[in-house]
Amino acid sequence: MAVQDRDLVRAFWDAASDRISEATDLWIALEQGDAGASRSLKRLLHTMKGEAHMLGLADCGHLLQSMEGVVERASKAMSEGAGDAILTALDAISAMAASEGALEIDLDEIFARLAAASAAAATSTETHADATHTEVEARAEHVEHARPSLDPARLAPLVHEARRLHREHSLLHPALREVRRMLRALLSEIDPQLPPEALAERIVKTLGYGAEIERRMGDLAAQWSTHEFALEMALEQLEDTVRSAAMVSVAALKSQVHRAARSTAHALGKRVELLVSGDAYVDASVERSLGPALLHLVRNAVDHGIESELARTAAGKSPVGRIEITIHQTDSSVQVIVEDDGGGVDLERMRTRLRHEGDDSELLQRIFEQGVTTRDEVTDISGRGVGLDVVAREVAAVGGSVRVESERGRGTRFEIVLPTMLRADIVVPIECRGTRLAIPVREVLAVERMGEPVRASDGWRLARGPANAADLVPLFDLGALFGAAEPPRAGDVAVITHHRTGVFALRVDGYDNPRPMAFERIDELAVRSDVVRGVAPAPDGGVYFLLDADATHATLRGRVATSAARPSTSPRRAVPHVLVVEDAPVARELLLGILRSFGLKVSDASDGKQGLLLARTERPDLILTDVEMPFLGGLEMIAELRGDPALREVPVIVLTTRSEPAVRDRARALGVRGFLSKQRFVETELRQVIDECLAR
Repeated sequence: MAVQDRDLVRAFWDAASDRISEATDLWIALEQGDAGASRSLKRLLHTMKGEAHMLGLADCGHLLQSMEGVVERASKAMSEGAGDAILTALDAISAMAASEGALEIDLDEIFARLAAASAAAATSTETHADATHTEVEARAEHVEHARPSLDPARLAPLVHEARRLHREHSLLHPALREVRRMLRALLSEIDPQLPPEALAERIVKTLGYGAEIERRMGDLAAQWSTHEFALEMALEQLEDTVRSAAMVSVAALKSQVHRAARSTAHALGKRVELLVSGDAYVDASVERSLGPALLHLVRNAVDHGIESELARTAAGKSPVGRIEITIHQTDSSVQVIVEDDGGGVDLERMRTRLRHEGDDSELLQRIFEQGVTTRDEVTDISGRGVGLDVVAREVAAVGGSVRVESERGRGTRFEIVLPTMLRADIVVPIECRGTRLAIPVREVLAVERMGEPVRASDGWRLARGPANAADLVPLFDLGALFGAAEPPRAGDVAVITHHRTGVFALRVDGYDNPRPMAFERIDELAVRSDVVRGVAPAPDGGVYFLLDADATHATLRGRVATSAARPSTSPRRAVPHVLVVEDAPVARELLLGILRSFGLKVSDASDGKQGLLLARTERPDLILTDVEMPFLGGLEMIAELRGDPALREVPVIVLTTRSEPAVRDRARALGVRGFLSKQRFVETELRQVIDECLAR
């Protein structure tokens, strides 16, 4: 296979994950009666099929072709096994993508299930048409009710008020121009070159003119303040209306998980009772991510959790397995608990397979990794190590968290906590090393002054509870994210928070009372970070970074492990200095935080002219720059650097939205060491390029 072909195959598999996620959402919508989802899903499968066949991926292409047939018939009559067959096939393609086609999968049974589902739908189209008419109508009505909608009756007054304010605001401009004309005339009357007597006479004559200007300016200020207040009120009402319109009930998911449990249990020959209680209203995007997550958890519980009837009877349990889903809403979040009474996670088997040497809570967390499974063989439902990684990805995509508890022989409990809205959250503001951060209230157990910390072989611990029965919680210095960790001391502030399978504590420099904040989601910004979920503006022009608790725990734990493994006798090297030249304030702040987390010394400039000056005075080890900036662009700045004998060898990395060939060619001609696109940039890529430039 040619190098170009291999690159195309790799690109196909790289794109497969997002496409599979989209296909899952479309199938769920089709099950709920959305006719448009059928067309979109067939188009997606057809596109993937064509690409797979062109690239010689025969198994994948034939699988997608069979799925097309099932979708075509399911749009007319949904058979009972269709959902299970389609989702099993998607799992198979996901497994192929994870191994880039290297994983060998027995597809015969999957093809047989797809064929059976297609045949069942074909033979039952006419039979079920009348019987399901009422059900489809009810489902369509329910789905329509779940879709967000704007109430014209609420919007009309707000639009009218906005137009009125705009008209009145426009009337202020002529008055402002008149005041400016009067002020210019006044200034022209008072000529400093006049003799003192003449100047005094002019001042006396213009006093009344000045008083009139002051009066008019006072009127303008009062009108401006009134309009500003009214506009702020109108905007708040409009924002509240739009926010309310985007909220939907999660009740529509109940029938979906019931179908998933029923079809999976039927395929596995098990009897399962599913109980769903509670309801919540969330942002429509949150609901769309919760659906696939719940689907995978229910299928996982039936397949992995609930034992066979024979095994349950032998263990003294009811032959019918029990899965309970509980939905609970608070002011700022939604809690969804999926609990089964099955056999629990086999941690010993996981430990053996993964060669894991850590504690059970850390081991249990790894079930969310792609490719992790305790199965010895692949079945129609699972065993490929895909599913729970989808849950983690879907939940994290909307700023939520998922935790798991399991007891061998007693069952497993998953807890999903999601924000009710994507762009707002109630958070605990904290500060560390001069950086302002925030943690969602739903992920914080407590904020307290710590007692004497306990030193363990693998790091620090925070003692909580009575002295004779204290829980030792893992304790990390949040400053390690910025390359400035310090040993904890009694009296320091500790934030106790969750991660997926337990609790950990963060030592911080300070904190404030919980408050609501509106965040820009990190996946909508040009710069990515592993530990930052969103960015919110601060009143003084700065920013708050919303931390992802799971990613923060994983990163800090990795830093501690690396530090413990490094010999204490190794010589200390000077901390490399990186200059960031970026005109966008949020992107600049986020880059500085990321670079500090790499253990680097950083300084920053807001344009190329200032960056050139700082480079000449500070002589950094590395420069990271944007291209389009005021006063002096990034490439022009690099050209100036290359003409300076003291700076011509300093490595430069370009991070920009300009990725056209002409820009790349010019950057290459200037000796740029790395060229990263903001649209596709991720933190790990930046770290790799920096390490190469600094040869660390």
